[in-house]
Amino acid sequence: MINKIKSVSLSLFAQKGYEGTSLANIAQGVGIRKSSIYSHFEGKEHLFLSVFEDVQKEELEAFINFCQDIKDDSAKGKLYSIFKYYGEMYENNNVEVVFWKRNILFPPEFLKEKLQEKIIFYEKTMSEMVTAIFNKGIINGEIQPRNVEDLLGTFICLIDGMFMESHYYTRQHYQVRLEAVWHTFWAGIKNNITE
Repeated sequence: MINKIKSVSLSLFAQKGYEGTSLANIAQGVGIRKSSIYSHFEGKEHLFLSVFEDVQKEELEAFINFCQDIKDDSAKGKLYSIFKYYGEMYENNNVEVVFWKRNILFPPEFLKEKLQEKIIFYEKTMSEMVTAIFNKGIINGEIQPRNVEDLLGTFICLIDGMFMESHYYTRQHYQVRLEAVWHTFWAGIKNNITE
């Protein structure tokens, strides 16, 4: 029952947002009475945060597994794969991605700080993995010796920028932009001595 409640909630929160979704809507979607939700969750806020944590955990696990799959690639290959991973994720409109996008851009005001803490945890984990790639790329001569925090900040800004671009363009135009952004980024950080 809990999973069914969360599944219906995820779909409704993705479509209508926190404010536009009521426990009555959720109960109707599940086919139970509203009061039955309280047997599993303290209220709408608790249910929403539980769904958010599930989506975040699932995405973080997917990212970690993805990084395992590319662990033997060059620094360029890893960074490109991660850039494409996020570019394609943002382009995808499955319910988890729509939920994630909506709540990153327009979190419920009274939950903004709680969600920011959770998002920062996600970004910290991702950043640690990407920082290790930059460090190794510098050590092995693939990437110019630069401040790794600057490289990381630039890379995250590119990913965030592609997040916004995914809302504006057709799939074909978006893919062209994705490739252009990647090539410009890599041209700016690659160590020309090794090529």
